[in-house]
Amino acid sequence: MNLEAMTTMQQQNSKTMTEISKGHNEMMRQIDESARQREQLAREEARELKRQQMEKENEMRSASREEREKMRGEFAVKEKVNSYFHPTVIVQCNLYRRKMMS
Repeated sequence: MNLEAMTTMQQQNSKTMTEISKGHNEMMRQIDESARQREQLAREEARELKRQQMEKENEMRSASREEREKMRGEFAVKEKVNSYFHPTVIVQCNLYRRKMMS
């Protein structure tokens, strides 16, 4: 093999490595971009959920007591029941109810 052929092969290998490197860099850039987009979507969803939660809390604050109990629904009823009965009685009632439902 002569010197000229070796030089030509080295130049071709160098070009090939440069192309591979460019392709790899492009692929990594695309991966980074998609990760950024996913993070942005997650942040926006979290903001939206937080906004909805704040709206609901504001509604609860502005509503009258009866309206709050209606909004809470069953939770308000359970709160009252829990204040009247001993915790073991409530547990026994819940177990009995589950047994009857099954």
